[in-house]
Amino acid sequence: MPLEVKFEIEKTELLLQQETVATLTVVNSTPDPVDVLDPQFNRDSPILKITSGRTSVQVLRRGERYPVWPKRRTLKPGEQLVHRFALMGLAHIHQPDAYTIEAIVPTGPMMLEMVSSAPVSIIVHPVTPKNIDTSFVQGGYAFVKYAASFDGSHDAKRIVRHYLGLHKNGGALHAEEVAAADSSARPVISAPANQSVSHSHWIGWKQENEFRFVHMGQDIGPAEVSRWKRPPEGAEIVKPLSINISDDAAARAGGHALVRCPGGSGDVFQTVVLNPGAAAEPGATVSAGGPVTWAMAFERSNASRYVAFTRQSGSGSTASTELVLSAWAGGPVPAAPKSVAKIPGRILAGDVLLEEDDRLNIAVLAQVSTDEGHALTMHRFVLDTQEQVRQLEPLKVAWPHDKEVYGPMVRVGPECVPAAVLRDERNIAKVFDGKDVKAAPPMFALPGVPMDIGFLSPSEPVLIGGMTLLGIDVVTFDGKPLPHKCA
Repeated sequence: MPLEVKFEIEKTELLLQQETVATLTVVNSTPDPVDVLDPQFNRDSPILKITSGRTSVQVLRRGERYPVWPKRRTLKPGEQLVHRFALMGLAHIHQPDAYTIEAIVPTGPMMLEMVSSAPVSIIVHPVTPKNIDTSFVQGGYAFVKYAASFDGSHDAKRIVRHYLGLHKNGGALHAEEVAAADSSARPVISAPANQSVSHSHWIGWKQENEFRFVHMGQDIGPAEVSRWKRPPEGAEIVKPLSINISDDAAARAGGHALVRCPGGSGDVFQTVVLNPGAAAEPGATVSAGGPVTWAMAFERSNASRYVAFTRQSGSGSTASTELVLSAWAGGPVPAAPKSVAKIPGRILAGDVLLEEDDRLNIAVLAQVSTDEGHALTMHRFVLDTQEQVRQLEPLKVAWPHDKEVYGPMVRVGPECVPAAVLRDERNIAKVFDGKDVKAAPPMFALPGVPMDIGFLSPSEPVLIGGMTLLGIDVVTFDGKPLPHKCA
């Protein structure tokens, strides 16, 4: 045989959508020069032959060909070519199963002769994401999001971090196990300061009457679990966690969590200091000045941390809400939180997004009681760095007046464009795209499908949904997949 083709895969036991590195080595073991299709410059080399262990079906995967004459490489006698590449970016494996994979290299005068490697076996485990939480790779809007979820497939019992590309050829591009957890886990993922990029995260959740936090490195995986034991009853983590920025991808950065703790005379925000592998340490507290109905943290580009929240007075038809801003760890804490706007009704959900210049976009979904029942309105606010508020025109959200809305989730994009997922009494989802309420795509409209929202462009929301056994899927509100080439 004129060529030796060796094929190795770094990790052979994977979660569905987990990426790993493959290494192709081509050795010319003949006394004569041999031409091969150079994988460094030709996406259609190597070709992968993938065989399903469950069905024995075989498929060939190759990259998209360049519209130019193929670039050859001549290997001298004894010379070798080594090429490393992302396996799943070429293999496009979308089902859990056991597989064998062979690498095939085109050679010969017309590149029509094929030389194969020995088969390599891999196992791909199912992932069923539940309780999905997402954050941008930087503190403000970006085309990359990370997500944390609880994997509810079979007896998995684990937290998983997902890498999501909100762009052409994007979608769910990587998944990694973070830590063991039970089915009550509702993970919260961190976000860095605005205009700072972090591919490392803190991920936190509540379990067995304690808060657990794990630092998940970019290239070094998870650290040991940090714990805050015996927090106040009813305490909840405020999304997102905060992570310090480090230029060293191999370093573990500290971070902070903000925890809302209910109190008799009003809620309190408790800062928790996070250090990799060490116990979580309670820090300073900030009084909310009343019961909190919604809260979200954010961090401006100067690393000053704030929390936007709402507190309600009255009930029923007399309910009204204040939108409040307060500093916490990393910035000067004011004597009292600052009320920045009044909103009629009761707040059901909301979101915060920082623009590049640290302006703050806030969208909150309010429910107002009327003689006919209930009415839903999306209120939008833009706050500059001096906390000067500009209220945009409220948007009516069409919903039956005599029906409750369950588990609503709101996200806001650039230019304060809002989007929402709303559920009826049957747990069937509908989506609000900033203009209309319509049925969720069929695969997401089933009862209980976990969802979050991202933005494919500043004004085009997309759904991020957890599929049973099949990981995360990303589709437009109309159900169309992201533009993608799956050879």
